[in-house]
Amino acid sequence: PATATTIDPTLASSNRLLVQGLDGNLFTINPDGTERFALTTDAGNTRVYNQATWSSSGERIGWTRLEQKTAGVQSALVTSRADGSDRTEATTPFAPFYLYWSPDDSKLAYLSNWAGEQGPTIALQVLDLAAGGEQTVAMGTGQPFYFSWSPSSDQMITHVANQQVALLAVPSGDVKVLANEAANFAAPQWNATDNQLLFVTNEDNIPQLVLTDANG
Repeated sequence: PATATTIDPTLASSNRLLVQGLDGNLFTINPDGTERFALTTDAGNTRVYNQATWSSSGERIGWTRLEQKTAGVQSALVTSRADGSDRTEATTPFAPFYLYWSPDDSKLAYLSNWAGEQGPTIALQVLDLAAGGEQTVAMGTGQPFYFSWSPSSDQMITHVANQQVALLAVPSGDVKVLANEAANFAAPQWNATDNQLLFVTNEDNIPQLVLTDANG
């Protein structure tokens, strides 16, 4: 279908699909295939878009952009409102490969490769839109790295390197350890409504599934 150049802001985030087309560009569209709206139009051999992700409310969208420059590949994290307005852009040292919005849409966390002191690893970074959305902040490193946002959007529960389970304050980076030995249970969860945590510990080599409140 033909692509519209504008879309009603009140309808842009309601019952829409976010799609990456065959040409590599990003667009949203109604489930019946009508009212296609382009977020990008310039994808090609030297510019690639990936990881398009709705925010929690559907009001915003985040995605990554990779560009082939003379000096090498440059990556960026881009966000906008669902109607394409209020666009932000932050250059990233490594290409994001997993995007996860905070419940209040104010922050966009992502994982990327990282050059750690002990060798290649994974980093958790956070983009704060309230601070302008032009710079990301490193919150931690480890491989693998799993995390889940708190309902208040100011903390995460993390499971890092198949060992430590902890609460991570955002953006201060303060850590409260819940367990220093974790079993092979990848993704801890922070309940979106009841403010409860679900994770696994490994006490005396016996895996235990733990359900607790936000204070641990």
